[in-house]
Amino acid sequence: MPRQFEVFENPIIAARHAMPFVVVLQSGLTTFGLELVVAPLVPDAGIPARPRHLPPAVALAG
Repeated sequence: MPRQFEVFENPIIAARHAMPFVVVLQSGLTTFGLELVVAPLVPDAGIPARPRHLPPAVALAG
């Protein structure tokens, strides 16, 4: 089972150009263990004017 905050390539191929990765927000809290709560990670170039109230920018290695 993926761990919280692990980053993966977006499984939705058609969306990878805009959101190349997803991050696991919660895991191990679902009934069957097959579901994950994830959020897309968007490159800075994908957000023309990033509002200050959004979460901070993060850098991914590799």
